[in-house]
Amino acid sequence: MLNKSFFWVILVFTLPLIISCQNTIDRGLVAYYPFTAGVDDQSGHGQNGIVDGAVLTEDRSGNKNCAYRFDGIKAAILVNLIQIPAVQEAQSISWWYVIDSIPKFSDEWGAGNMIALVDTTKGIGIQFGFRGPAYKSLGLDAWNWGGGTLLECQPPAVKIWHHCVYTFDAREHRFYLDGELQTSSVKETQIGVPTLLMFGNYPSGDQYFEGRLDDIRIYDRVINQTEIRQLFQSDQ
Repeated sequence: MLNKSFFWVILVFTLPLIISCQNTIDRGLVAYYPFTAGVDDQSGHGQNGIVDGAVLTEDRSGNKNCAYRFDGIKAAILVNLIQIPAVQEAQSISWWYVIDSIPKFSDEWGAGNMIALVDTTKGIGIQFGFRGPAYKSLGLDAWNWGGGTLLECQPPAVKIWHHCVYTFDAREHRFYLDGELQTSSVKETQIGVPTLLMFGNYPSGDQYFEGRLDDIRIYDRVINQTEIRQLFQSDQ
């Protein structure tokens, strides 16, 4: 049996490491929506959302009223941004989603926006979600305002929660799914700072997402793969 002295030695050396890991994962967090308090921003930057038709539902752990369901018809959440990285600057976006089936769009140019960060006046931004066959992509995409594909990925299994992470280091775009790197590119971004953040659609548009979203994080830095796996494993 371990004696008490040995136990305290272990605690003294491991506790700082635990605290350090917790602090690291929050470093550079500029917006955070766990949806446990509605659409209030939990990062401390006051970028709170406005719900338009989205409905609280169970999250991936079965907790009631801790995720949002979007109906694919009119539901969305809109956030007026105060502090956010420019599209061309280093950043990371992390989120969870689940859908019941692969989207089929009535228009081949159709799309379902999970997350959009845009400035509609300047016509710039970055969007994430599913897109129709006219875009000639794999279907689960990141794209510039106006449709230019930045990253594309084959949609994973339906009816299962998936963890997505987009990172950009001001040169290379990367997309991670469930803790693993799926694809990357060095395609050019647009230039400008988003003024609006939208979940379930894009501002001034009608490309609605049908499914559930949870635990959305936006960073002003590139989180590394260790941190990405930590988010994936700790949030399951």
